[in-house]
Amino acid sequence: MIPPILTIAASDALAHDLPPVTLTLDVSRSRMMVTALPGPGTYVTMSGPPGGPLYFHVVIATGPDGIEERVKNEALKTYKDAVLGPKGVLEIGGVRRDAVLFFGGRQNASSVGCGALVPVGEASLLVVFGHGIHDRSTVSDCATVARHPSFEHLLATFKAEWHPDAVKSAPRKVAVQKPEERAAAAAPEPTATEPVVEEPAPPAEAPGAAGARVLGLVNRVKETMRRTGVWSNEMPTAESYAAWGDYERQMWSLQSTLDAIVPSLAAMQGTEGADGMGEGVSGLLASVRDQVRHDPKATELVVILDQGLGA
Repeated sequence: MIPPILTIAASDALAHDLPPVTLTLDVSRSRMMVTALPGPGTYVTMSGPPGGPLYFHVVIATGPDGIEERVKNEALKTYKDAVLGPKGVLEIGGVRRDAVLFFGGRQNASSVGCGALVPVGEASLLVVFGHGIHDRSTVSDCATVARHPSFEHLLATFKAEWHPDAVKSAPRKVAVQKPEERAAAAAPEPTATEPVVEEPAPPAEAPGAAGARVLGLVNRVKETMRRTGVWSNEMPTAESYAAWGDYERQMWSLQSTLDAIVPSLAAMQGTEGADGMGEGVSGLLASVRDQVRHDPKATELVVILDQGLGA
């Protein structure tokens, strides 16, 4: 369970082959799914909810020393047509940091993001965040993106500290938490009126088994979306996006989210990390299913999701 104040200790970072940085930020107001230590080079990633591209990542900065190339390297992982905007300065955790705006997609049907460089000891972190946008002309700098309600509090509470004397801990299962789980954790526990009888725990599965099932379900979802004509092979134009109905836009949002998080899930197959991340992906798919269940266009997709998630 991820607490409202997310802390990734330097010892845990070392256990995942990351520099010894202790990372802290307040995720209590976030509507995104939070995954701590999801894969190589990443401290934390957040995504969703369904309805449009929305993400926040803290990763190791890679590439040449210049911030522009480092931001572009990261943006290209999600958007093959990523282009950089102006360079500026952004306040993160009370400290002014160099930042670069970027866009992905075409014309109005695109996403806008920002990458900010955070030097910590001998390491350099990159804080990358962004959201869907229909009109690029409405965003001219990173400060505008940072004022989005999903990012403002995360950036204000962000803290990173260098701990060169940290001792590597034993690797832990990847921590994943959805917004509704954070709300449930904050609610007061009811007073017990009857004795609670605990049932025996089921036999433990092999590490990675649950993650493999989720990855298989995701592949069936993608096949179904292609077969029913709602998987887009390229970024929609502004005109085609405007002509879409709610269902088509929901499917585009789902496709964008899967494209962003499934590579990490596939890379972790056979590990406990895949199980933890798969749990979060299952929650995302369940949320989409509930939203489209009564749409006639979604009949085949809902059947696939019911089979994979349980009705």
